Amino acid sequence: FISDISLPRRMIELGNQRFSQNFPKEEMKNLGLVSPVAKDYFKSSWDHISIDINGEDESLGLNLNIEIQGMDQADVVTNFGTSEHVDNQYECFKNIHNFTKTKGLMIHEVPEVGHWPGHAHNYYNTDFFEFLSRVNGYNVMLIQIMAQYDNNIFAVLKKSLDTPFYDNKEKFIQHIFYTPAQVTISEEWRKKLC
Repeated sequence: FISDISLPRRMIELGNQRFSQNFPKEEMKNLGLVSPVAKDYFKSSWDHISIDINGEDESLGLNLNIEIQGMDQADVVTNFGTSEHVDNQYECFKNIHNFTKTKGLMIHEVPEVGHWPGHAHNYYNTDFFEFLSRVNGYNVMLIQIMAQYDNNIFAVLKKSLDTPFYDNKEKFIQHIFYTPAQVTISEEWRKKLC
């Protein structure tokens, strides 16, 4: 998917991502990686920005729980295990939408409902990404459960239209809460929203 994007390329990465401690050191060496920080790998061929509230590893210390304005859009926005830690799911996914250029890709790898217990506030299933695509006019490039990665969901969505994010927050939240096995969020956040 990414190889089809012409230069110059811009990427926004949610979280100050690091290669897994299980990533073979020999493989890192073969890729020319000195650092486990993903940004160090991508910044050689991408205009790369990472966003993490902790501000570590040269990330922008921004809060995905609130709407972030003023960011230049990106060809690719990655969410490799960050959104499940954000309480305000509506604003988080709205930010992802707004960060992505028209014809750009949103790449998600997140935990499936019933897996990684205690890891985060939020868990997902494939229906959530189908819903997200349907209400925002995204083209689904791929949605699959990756059994080899502890049942993480891998979703690649293409923003095909230059339209605002789904504006009915009530319905978005209602869909999350009341459609079986959608996103599960913390009781603390549920009380704030309802």
